[in-house]
This record gives sequence, structure tokens and C-alpha cells, in this order.
Amino acid sequence: MNRLLFYNGRIRTMDSDRPEAECMAVEGERIRYLGDLKGAPGDEEYEKIDLAGRTIMPSFIDAHLHLGMTMDVSLGLDLTECETVEDYRKKIKEHVRENPGAEVIKGFGWHDRSFGDKGPDKKILDEIVSHIPVALAADSLHSLWVNSRALEMAGINAKTEDLKSGSIERYHDGEPSGVIKEDCMTFISRAIPDYSVDQYKKVFEEQISYLNTLGFTGFYDAKLEVNSNGIEALKELARENKLKGYMQCVYFMYPFMDIDKQISSFVEARKRDNISDGFSVNSVKVMLDGVIESRTGYLKEPYLDSDGNPGSYRGIAEWEQEDLNKGVFLAMKNGFQVEAHCIGDGALEQAIKAFEYAESRGLKGRRNKISHIELVSDGDTERMKALEIVPCLSPYWAQMDDLYFAMLDFVGKERADRIWPVNSLIRAGLICSTGSDYPITEVPNPFVGIEIGMTRKIPRSYHPWAVMKPFEAYKQLGPDSEKAGLYDMVKMYTSGSAYSMHMDHITGSLKTGKNADFIIADKDIFTAPTEEISETKVVSTYFKGRQVYDARER
Repeated sequence: MNRLLFYNGRIRTMDSDRPEAECMAVEGERIRYLGDLKGAPGDEEYEKIDLAGRTIMPSFIDAHLHLGMTMDVSLGLDLTECETVEDYRKKIKEHVRENPGAEVIKGFGWHDRSFGDKGPDKKILDEIVSHIPVALAADSLHSLWVNSRALEMAGINAKTEDLKSGSIERYHDGEPSGVIKEDCMTFISRAIPDYSVDQYKKVFEEQISYLNTLGFTGFYDAKLEVNSNGIEALKELARENKLKGYMQCVYFMYPFMDIDKQISSFVEARKRDNISDGFSVNSVKVMLDGVIESRTGYLKEPYLDSDGNPGSYRGIAEWEQEDLNKGVFLAMKNGFQVEAHCIGDGALEQAIKAFEYAESRGLKGRRNKISHIELVSDGDTERMKALEIVPCLSPYWAQMDDLYFAMLDFVGKERADRIWPVNSLIRAGLICSTGSDYPITEVPNPFVGIEIGMTRKIPRSYHPWAVMKPFEAYKQLGPDSEKAGLYDMVKMYTSGSAYSMHMDHITGSLKTGKNADFIIADKDIFTAPTEEISETKVVSTYFKGRQVYDARER
């Protein structure tokens, strides 16, 4: 059993009963002692670790990411650096040449801004490869660019009807043009080959090790399908004790499938999937809308038309309210936490109504989550508080990037300036968690997210996931009132995210008896200038008392 004594540095606990300590003793997986050095264990068996002025703080938890989506980046075609149509052609051709025996080509990272309103065309892909399916996810993960072979394998043609919760882009004659949006993407994903369990295991181990370098020891994958190879891979890694962090997943519930049958399948799968605190599945996710940049986010007020005037289109409401009420109620009745993806204020209102419906029938608690929350209408924050909703926010995006400027054209400046209202939700007394949506946020550095949440500006040390306008890049997004405080931002990344995952009793703060999940940072962000927080480096990351990252070994 390891026995470690850390001293000669700052220890920030995020525990209100003892915010700071002079030293910390770790025994095995747990924290044995926090306090003054003179009261520390004197046992000769303790290895004494001199912090040399560096800072210990709780390790971070990403309460909403997509490890499964990193498969397309790690093993597939990474398109994130492409900007022009010719860039995409060149990159795809290179990949085809380098993988002559491939049965399928998957990828990630094309940008809506690179194409017109209809998005990319299947003909571009067909000219390069037509004998195997190609499915490339947009950087938002809300659209797929596919070739004719993929459409054929999925049975999608001119006669295929759109789902209410998704759409198929088409030519004037009704033939699919090669872009599939929202829930219609499942037609493709279920028709083309998946990665193997062994492939998932290899990539997941690599990705978790990468996230350890950023200080994370907690992960919540918000997209893996029930009975999928991805979930099987995580279960095997958990049994083999190879998960260097806590891992949770969701079961994804679709509006176009029988709700009762889906809930029954989730209940049965949960019996097989809950391995330990290392891996568990106790949540059901519902997707209520898309994203504003592709005009699929569901808004209360219409998008603007090409002349800048309010039109009639409000985006895609993926669920009918009655069906959503039923799905949320049945999930909660069966003991599941429910997570709702909500970008637009219209989708947010739908989620709130569904949780209010469940409460009216005697169901409350579960620490239900609403993720992202780009726009909030007056009064909805108070309704969330009454329901004890846990917002899972994305502070990395609370900045002026190119998506903000594109958004001006179809939502107007007033709405664009009040997106990502992080501090409003904190001030209202809600317990907030945070999620990077990685790999959508390409570099989910928590110190970057903390600084952006405090400044509402792009840090000068950080190149964000979207290309910036050179003369507008470092302006502040929205009013000063939305700048959050340092303590609140750190809490979101630690104890708040632990709370959202029902793990705050064992992790998320440093306290005697809790698991020893912490980082050593090269500076104390509580005394550093705000504009330098994003430059903080993780020196070491510990999970259950075991060092899972050491910068000196890199």
C-alpha cells in the first residue's frame, strides 16, 4: 500500500470546512490526513513529497464528453484543419490511398462554414471512393456527410421520409444530396460497420491517458449506444483495472422508437453494465434539439430570414412534448437520472416542462441534468432551480469565435450577446457542472475553460476549436454580469461535476476519508492573474492515490 505525504506547497481542497491545508497524507486509495505539518503522520513508511511551492487541488471531472466520437479522429479521417472544398478533397484522397483495404471510411471535423446552406455534396465523395461507405461527422456532431454507397446501405433514397427529429438534405428532385442531420444519422450508423471492441479499448485507453495529462480523472460519455461495442470495451477495461478514472455513460433514448421498449432495454442492460464506481450506466439521455450554427437549435422566437427579419422557422424540436413527458417520467420511475441536450431556449422550455410533469406525478431528485444551455428565457432559471436541475455548462464556448459572427445573421445581436449565460445560472444558486463536449472542443484544457468563464474572452495562449476573426477575436462576449468568479468555475470542474455524477461523496474535493483524486499544478491559480490561468500546467495527476500522469516522464 502506498503512503505519501505532500508538503511545502499550497493545498486547495474545495471543501468549505477546510479550504486550505499545509500538508496532505495519502494512504492507499484515500486521503488519511489534511492539516498542519506538525500534526501529520510521522510514520517512517510514508514517502515524503516536497511540492517545492507548487499547488495541489482536486482533479477535474468532465461531465459531458464523447469518447466514442474520438474513434473517428484516432482511427478515421481527421478533417478539423480543413477549410476549403479543395482541402477536404486532398485530405480524403490521402486517406483513401493510405488505407487501401478499408471496409468503411469514417471521419470527423468538417465545418458548416466551408459549404453552402445545403452543406457538402455526396458527389465530392463519390468521385474519390464509391465502392465502400463513407460517413464523415461535422465538427458539431449534428450532421453526417456521406457518399452514395453509405446511403444505399442505409436504404436512404428519394422516397425515404425525414424524421421529425432529423432531416435528409436533398436535391430539387428529392434525391439525397449527401448530408444527414440529427436523428436521421442513426440510419447510417446502424447500417455501416462499427469499430471492434479491441479497437475501442485501444483508443479509449489512449484518450483517457491524454485527458489525465490535462488533470481529469472523471469522465461522462454522453452518446454511447445501449449494447454497443463501445460500452463493452469500457466494461472490459474496468474489469481489467485499466480505466485511469471514473467512467459513466448514458443510454440514448430516441423519439422515433417505442419508448416503453427502450426503457425496458435500458433496465435490462443496466444489470449487466454497472461494474463498479470505475464504470457505470445510470442515466438516460434525450436530445431535444440540434445546434444554432446549423439552424437546428430549437428557439422560442424564429430565426431571422435572409433580409434580417423574423421568419417563421424556429429550428427542430426533436420530441413532441407528450412523448418527452412520458419518456422522462418512465426513465425517472425506473431509477435513471435524465440528461437533456438543450441548445435553444425552446428546447430548454420543453425539458423543464417534462421534469415538471414528472414532479407533478411524485418524482423528484435524481440530479437530472440539462446540458449546454446556449439561450435561456426569463423565468426558466428559476424553474430549473425549483426542480433542482444540474446544468452541465460548456464555458469553453463562451467567447467570440467565428460561430458567434455567423450566428448574428440568423439570430441577431441581442440574442447572440446573451448566449452561454454561465454566471446567471451560478448566481441563481444552481449546482452547476461542466462538460467540454470533447472532441468538439479540440483541447479540453480545464484551465482554459476556467479563464474563459471568468473573462468571456479567448485566452491569448489558446487557439480555440474554431477559426477567429483576426480583428474581433479578443473582444468580450456579452455583459460583465456573465463573468463568473474563480471559486465558482473551479467548483464546476470539481465538486459540481462530481455531484452531477452522484460521486460527490467520494471525489470532487479533498477531504479526509475521500478518494485521493488530485493534481499538482505548477502555479496557484487562486493567486495568479486571471489572464494567466489558462497557462497553468499540470505536473502530476493522481487517481485513487495512484499517479496516472507525471509530466517529468514526457
